[in-house]
Amino acid sequence: NEIWFAGGTVEDNRGVIPHLTYSTKVANAAIEAAKQADIKSLMETVWGDNGGECSLFATLPAIMHYSYTARGISQERLEKEFQALTGYDYNEYMRLEEAQTFGQYTEDLGNPSKYGLYNDVFLGYADTTINSEDKKYFTKAKQAIAHLRKGQYGYVFESAYDLNQVLELKYDMGIRLRKAYQEKDKEELQNCADDLLKIIGLLEKFIISYRKQWLKENKPNGLEVQEIRLGGLKERLAGCRERLIAYVNGEIEEIPELDEKLLPQAISRTRAGNRLDLFSHEAIASVGAFDGFTEVDV
Repeated sequence: NEIWFAGGTVEDNRGVIPHLTYSTKVANAAIEAAKQADIKSLMETVWGDNGGECSLFATLPAIMHYSYTARGISQERLEKEFQALTGYDYNEYMRLEEAQTFGQYTEDLGNPSKYGLYNDVFLGYADTTINSEDKKYFTKAKQAIAHLRKGQYGYVFESAYDLNQVLELKYDMGIRLRKAYQEKDKEELQNCADDLLKIIGLLEKFIISYRKQWLKENKPNGLEVQEIRLGGLKERLAGCRERLIAYVNGEIEEIPELDEKLLPQAISRTRAGNRLDLFSHEAIASVGAFDGFTEVDV
């Protein structure tokens, strides 16, 4: 029987933002191995694990790279024809990934844009690995794609832009809260409460643009997964803010979650830049979240 090799873009499991450079590096190795094994037929796959969070069209550079590389077509021609076919500069489109790679970590997989979004601001499952200074990368990622929010795939960049706006404020919120709470700094806790309200507003904006993206590319089926996840996040942020204000106003005496010591050893699969690689069940909740298992641990 004819043998086929099926490669894959790295977007499934990891969230809304794809890993484009890593996908091209994997493709280069896979295509060379296929040639050595004299396999003539290849296909590229885009999976939808964990709810199919990532836009199919966010992976266009990796898909075209796979096709052109398999055919021995030059990178120069790829970039020229990518521009002609899509209306976007190839290298600018690739910068969509920077919310995951921080613009530099392309040798492995890490999904800070996913766990940064869902990491609980009180429970802080991922906070032991988060560096507050790294939130600047979401600002840089947002700025890199701001001008791409037009054209036939402008909606992809619009939702990514809105996600980065959430992350540049939320990413280290748990760290700020825990530090201020343990130092009994109620002024900073009030600042955090004010920022939580801003985050909720930005999250609402992201939900709107993400819903638009989903309905443009997919059947409505499956959107309920995303709306339940994001809606649950929104409600959790509102609940945390309500309790935080009650503490600041002296209506309650403690926030037990912020008293707990976080354990770095509870987290594995740490990647370059101290980023993590978490599935949805690990990123979204503390109850039932477990570590040490992944179908692809690379």
